[in-house]
Amino acid sequence: MSEVLKKRKPIVVDLFAGCGGLSLGLEQAGFDLALAVEKSPMAAETFYHNFIKKIKNSKEWENYINKPLLEQAEQKLVVDNIEKVVKSKDLIKKIKEQNVDLLVGGPPCQGFSLAGKRNPNDKRNQMPLYFLEMVRKIQPKAVIMENVAGINSKFKNEEKETPLTAIKISLQDLGYTVQPVLLNAYHYGVPQQRPRIMLIAIKNSIAKNLKINTTDSIWKSEKAMQDENYDYMPLMPKVEYNNKNLTVEDAFKKIKKNALNNNCRNHSYETTTRFRLYQYFQKCNIPFKILNFFAENKNLKNISCNEQINIMLANASYPAISPDGTILAKDKKELVALLIKLSTKKHSQRPLKPDSPSPTIVTIPDDYVHPYLPRTLTVREMATLQSFPQDFEFRSKETTGGTKRKEEVPQYTQVGNAVPPKLAKKVGETVLKILVEAENYNLK
Repeated sequence: MSEVLKKRKPIVVDLFAGCGGLSLGLEQAGFDLALAVEKSPMAAETFYHNFIKKIKNSKEWENYINKPLLEQAEQKLVVDNIEKVVKSKDLIKKIKEQNVDLLVGGPPCQGFSLAGKRNPNDKRNQMPLYFLEMVRKIQPKAVIMENVAGINSKFKNEEKETPLTAIKISLQDLGYTVQPVLLNAYHYGVPQQRPRIMLIAIKNSIAKNLKINTTDSIWKSEKAMQDENYDYMPLMPKVEYNNKNLTVEDAFKKIKKNALNNNCRNHSYETTTRFRLYQYFQKCNIPFKILNFFAENKNLKNISCNEQINIMLANASYPAISPDGTILAKDKKELVALLIKLSTKKHSQRPLKPDSPSPTIVTIPDDYVHPYLPRTLTVREMATLQSFPQDFEFRSKETTGGTKRKEEVPQYTQVGNAVPPKLAKKVGETVLKILVEAENYNLK
């Protein structure tokens, strides 16, 4: 490491910080957090508790979120809208004085396009503009913008470009060499299939002197898996993982008996029985749609219906037993009777496969069922699949529902929205390597 960086850690500012998955990974990579911005008091409470100071009581947190903007910034966490941060001349001046090396964030980009039509009433569409304005004002050496893969799709047919392309062009206009990458968290040590788009940008002066090459195409970790010699992709973090241990079962083994945020949710007898059925279906390779079939077909005496039932239950084993040892049905007749009783037109949940990585963890806890137990996942189990360490504590209430989902960010949502720390660390290490070389060249 250069003498310059030995004297100080490289500085990072995290916008749209959420509960802190991206910040955590970047700190593990070697960055020093100068400021985080998160508008949700619920997600910010988790960030504050893990990065700033352990919260002893609710009054302490209430006092903090009522502090003026600059006072919050002194403690490295602003709990407010990004618009206020960008428009605060005093705060921007303080940030610039710290000589920021890296600016990161995952602004919501629904419907966003610099060229296309945007709904002026949808404030989410303005978030990328504030992100870009922050880049313009503080001119960091590097920028990382993270989002879902859908950002590379047009939201309206008349739009000329995707939000990804629009933001990439804007960063180039601001003086950055930009590379879009599609990274699957699974390729970087996370027990989860989670593809995410990132724009990794380096100041033109640095990129030119270090001869950093980029292309218009999206570099994919999936492709890099098949090409061990991909040094020509300097902005692609190296794919390093042990796929033998990246399974749901191995991840859950890391959870301690009295782990934080590991409260099991209570379900009705009908719901737990349905969960056990799902697990049995998965074990016997019975299509999950069978419960929908029974709900949609009332005349089961119909010959055609019976034929379809026989086909769907061809792999059934009797007695039908769930992973926790509960006998669901002794024979086919009892099983059919149970299926009729629990039939539903609603989309069914899916049990996680213990010997595979998890599918993408989302913000609603009811989407997945535990592989062995008749219940949904705990916050800790979801966080472990996201690669959060066991001592990372999530704050505020666990979940919410109805119209409140548009406003509140409870623990489950915090976990589902987060960047997996292990992925963030790998990306951070890639950028840090470039910044170290840049300091050796004494570039600004």
